[in-house]
Amino acid sequence: MTYAPASVAQRTRTGAIRRKGRLRRLCAIAAVTTAVLLTATIAPAGAAGPATPDTAMTLAPTWTSHFGDGKYRSSPVVSGDHVYIGDEDGRLTKLPLATGTEGDPGSFVPTWSSNDCGHQIQSSPVVAGSRVFVGTLAGYVCAFDDATGGLLWRQAVPHGGWVNGLAIVGDTLYATARGGAVVAFDAFSDRGNRRWAARAAEGDAEHPMLAGPLVLDGTIYVGTFDGRIVAVAPPVPGGTEPTVTEVRRFLGGRIDDTLASDGADLYFAVNYRVGQNIGMVRLVSLTTEGQVRWNRRAESDPLYNDRVPTPTTAGDRVYFPTHSSILVLDSATGRQTAVADTGAQKPTTPTVVNGVLYTGGLQIGGQAFGALQAFDAATGALLFYRRTPTVANTTPAVAPDGTVLLGGGNAGGGQGGGVVWAYAPSDAPQHR
Repeated sequence: MTYAPASVAQRTRTGAIRRKGRLRRLCAIAAVTTAVLLTATIAPAGAAGPATPDTAMTLAPTWTSHFGDGKYRSSPVVSGDHVYIGDEDGRLTKLPLATGTEGDPGSFVPTWSSNDCGHQIQSSPVVAGSRVFVGTLAGYVCAFDDATGGLLWRQAVPHGGWVNGLAIVGDTLYATARGGAVVAFDAFSDRGNRRWAARAAEGDAEHPMLAGPLVLDGTIYVGTFDGRIVAVAPPVPGGTEPTVTEVRRFLGGRIDDTLASDGADLYFAVNYRVGQNIGMVRLVSLTTEGQVRWNRRAESDPLYNDRVPTPTTAGDRVYFPTHSSILVLDSATGRQTAVADTGAQKPTTPTVVNGVLYTGGLQIGGQAFGALQAFDAATGALLFYRRTPTVANTTPAVAPDGTVLLGGGNAGGGQGGGVVWAYAPSDAPQHR
């Protein structure tokens, strides 16, 4: 592996070059976003489509599905007519979007469910082609047949630690892990052969790398526990070793989660410890060459031990979840334009569709329940609130017909095990 500190030339590339690469980056991030979230806003003929700020207040529960004993911390993913989610027992489940149960857990039958990958799943599945990919806390990446749920291959990541997240571009599946590994696999081969691997950080149990991969223009970007933004470039043609570049370092800070991007620039939170159990959070936008576009303090600072989730970009805005709110910033200037107040709930990474911002979460005081909340993405006004009887610490997914999916559950309490809640606007198809 080749390590290359960012050169002055790299940091001062012209705007013309950056604009030329913007389209390629947009294509790359679009591929990743489509594979991971699949929350398209174009509804099929006859469907109502996702809610707008004018209709979000009509959201109502349509079904609840209970399956397995492990709660869901893996966010649901919608692809076609199905929902995919992983649980803490290591079970990956595919369930029909158009079915569910109204209160009888025993009547629910998934399309398929498998725990052949062998350990807890906390990152979102990735659906691409005819395969479904997941990573586990045991440090394995697995591929399943989308039609049957059969395990196709399983590969370990180097340097230990659980898999933080996955991203797919073309036929290459990227994974990162707590031990600091960034790995590329041949996604559609028979065995998932490893194409290359690099180490972006010296992660360990006390100082893990927590970020999943962000892929822009063929380069993988991650944040580290010691406050570095690192770029990993694949091997050059004919080469075998990737190049690891420190793009920028924020001394004394840590990066808690996956970086966000609008296709050209990076957005993330830096968590600083300023006193015993006291934290300060900075919200940052960075060019891929390491130039700081803006850097501002969050108005809502969590305790240092809290993990600050990934922000979300939509249009010319970026949405940063903090301790008890989601801050809406102008992506070009960093100017705060609105606040979505989540009250006593610590929000998850939000989803923004059709001008509506959705977030799950859990109670700040530690109570074992959560909520689905929807806000006007422009003003931060609360449009919808629905308490869930268990924690709901996942990112909502929005299906093309307007159905909103949220995962959660409490092992041994509340509704117990894994729970998926489905909501839809009143004029949407009622799946039961």
